[in-house]
Amino acid sequence: VVGVMPINFALGLPFRIGLVFEMLTLSYAMWLWHRSLVSDRRSSEERSGKISELVKVLCHDLANPLSVVSGYSEQARDIPMEPNLHAYFAAIERESHSLGAAIRRIRYIQAVASNKFKFSFVNLNISKFLSNSLSNNSAGIQRKMLKVHLTVSHINDALMTRGDNRVLGEFILDPIIDNAIKYSFRGGELHLDVGVEKNFILVRVTDFGAGVSPVLRQGVFDPAVFTSEPGTLGELGAGLSLSVARAFLSQSAGKIELDSVLNKGTVVRVYLPLVEAKRSLEAA
Repeated sequence: VVGVMPINFALGLPFRIGLVFEMLTLSYAMWLWHRSLVSDRRSSEERSGKISELVKVLCHDLANPLSVVSGYSEQARDIPMEPNLHAYFAAIERESHSLGAAIRRIRYIQAVASNKFKFSFVNLNISKFLSNSLSNNSAGIQRKMLKVHLTVSHINDALMTRGDNRVLGEFILDPIIDNAIKYSFRGGELHLDVGVEKNFILVRVTDFGAGVSPVLRQGVFDPAVFTSEPGTLGELGAGLSLSVARAFLSQSAGKIELDSVLNKGTVVRVYLPLVEAKRSLEAA
């Protein structure tokens, strides 16, 4: 304070009165600003809490009838009927499973945000893990008649990453592969390459399909931005897959990147933190 005081501070009463008045005005303004911040924060937290509760209730209310729809559509496989009706029920079953997966992703996001979900170390054999993800997406692969190429350029047993087995499959790799299938052209190719880059396991998923426009590409990792477009066979989606994957990867020191060119394809790179199995077991 002394360093900014004028030399003639004590020489003039009007100056001192004016300075005191200015300081009081500034203090009052700062108090108003602080009160505004506190009020905004409280109202924001209150709105966030109400939205979170609403999402929780909606997920619960949707999950029950959705399981009924999914169950009946699955039973319809064995009922004799016209081929076109079987196709309708197959579409209902496929979309109900997709919506159910979206609800599970939202529930997991809420669990992570409220610190109710805890990640654990998983001894991950990456080639088997990706094979499971490809199996989970086998219907889409067959429907598009895609040729899948899986290449692992590392000793599998030496790879372990920090994460939850279900999250890595259902909320990261499965939806990323599903997206690649969704935007692939019929009869195209799908490449999955696994390697090690510095301290990360690098999983690269490449399709040669419709690609993502530069405008949509800016918001693919933002859950507040709707970036979904119909697939090459009209497949629909919620547009949350990549933002969900990024949210979970950030919890385990991982990351995700995307490059895309319209009508040429998309490359998604998933970086999972590499942990040496031997060292981790010794630490445990």
